[in-house]
Amino acid sequence: MTVQSQEPKVWRRFQAGDQDAFARLSGDHNPLHVDPLAARRLIFGGPVVHGVHLLLWALDVFVRPTKVSITNLSVQFVVPILVGAEVALDGETSEPSRHHLRITNKNGEPVVVIDVTWADYNNDPKNWGASLNPDCPEIKEPRIVSSKDVANILGCLDLHLNPNLAWKLFPHLSKALDPSLLAAVLATSRIVGMEYPGQHSIFSSMSFDVVEKPTSSSTLDYRVVRVRPGLSVTDIEISGGGLKGRIRALFRPPPAIQAKIGELSAQVNNHEFAGQRALIIGGSRGLGEVTAKLLAVGGADVRLTYHVGQEDGERVKNEITDNGGHAKCFAFDVLASVPHLTKQLENGRQTTMLGYFATPHIGTGTNNSFSDAFFQRLMRTYVDGFRSTVRAISADSGDKKLKVLYPSSVYVVDASSNLKEYAAAKEAGERVCAELSTEIGFKFVAPRFPRLATDQTVRLFSEKVPDASTILLDAIRQLLDK
Repeated sequence: MTVQSQEPKVWRRFQAGDQDAFARLSGDHNPLHVDPLAARRLIFGGPVVHGVHLLLWALDVFVRPTKVSITNLSVQFVVPILVGAEVALDGETSEPSRHHLRITNKNGEPVVVIDVTWADYNNDPKNWGASLNPDCPEIKEPRIVSSKDVANILGCLDLHLNPNLAWKLFPHLSKALDPSLLAAVLATSRIVGMEYPGQHSIFSSMSFDVVEKPTSSSTLDYRVVRVRPGLSVTDIEISGGGLKGRIRALFRPPPAIQAKIGELSAQVNNHEFAGQRALIIGGSRGLGEVTAKLLAVGGADVRLTYHVGQEDGERVKNEITDNGGHAKCFAFDVLASVPHLTKQLENGRQTTMLGYFATPHIGTGTNNSFSDAFFQRLMRTYVDGFRSTVRAISADSGDKKLKVLYPSSVYVVDASSNLKEYAAAKEAGERVCAELSTEIGFKFVAPRFPRLATDQTVRLFSEKVPDASTILLDAIRQLLDK
């Protein structure tokens, strides 16, 4: 009978500096991993730790201090882990050369699952890594390809391994594992993140056997063997650096692109919003962007805010002004900047309409239990920040009766199992609308929108959603109807 021994847990947080170092070592500079501004608009709402970085960290913890090779390895990247989140590594050893490793998140849910078999490897140290390029791979932009681009997708990557950086990130692997094999595993991250699927990719799984001495080749070849566009899945064969195996990757949806001014102008009556001085909190993207454009097309003077995405805010503002509208934008944090709101709006400019679209990343919540920490994070934006913003504008409104659009959600009454916190926070925001209406006398409209196409709602597998502009225009008209 084989006796399994349980390994103690090892805890770690991967920070931005870790990301940058691994990107240099591997050559995988995909924005999903290294660009916080770009990553905030992607499916996970922030930078994600490279899967291969997690894999090699786990192997580095458990590798024996003698020279070894890998007989075979399989790894599943189950769910992404955001930069800064804490993870735990533990494992089971069924025999000295075999490990079953698990990386889990703070809720104990699996992030990465690894099965690896080691073998002693004796080779002349002088030959170790002799054929590798010691420089880090060239920094370049990832390729943009589609799941429809399947013809003759193959390539060959030179194997790189910068010894100093490898030693810094993976000191035990760098000492024990043949450099060519380490370089080949690193190159798999470059294949997925930079070559194919490239920019819009997710590394799903990998399995390989070591079939020859790693020093026998200095390249890693890859060839796409299957693509399933309906499922956004692709399988890629790899060989080189001593290994032979297969990668599975997913096509990640790109950021949502909202309708242009020209597409919206036919829906809005000329000058129907003339005289309105609108403030759109969170107007640099998503539903706030569409609302700002609809109001501007109808003749409103628009001020829109962004939290960190100045480029997005300027893009929306310029699109409005280039098409004859009136708009300005400025940075605003509903949790910190409210005392300065009046000054940013310009003295003497009394806001007549507020659209409140500020939101943190919603994600998918938790499936099994209600997360009070996640709920409180949503409440700070949907309730505390909202209340403070309305009161700040109230103090500057004079005799004007402000009209407030607060987007709620159908999930308030039809919450899916993993959106409990979001539904509860939006319901609390609806109650604040009622309270403030009684307290201040402003008009509040809090429509329960269905799922609409935004960066927050993108899915790996495409689903048809209603047209956002039609629904938002109805809400604006309801709010401004005298």
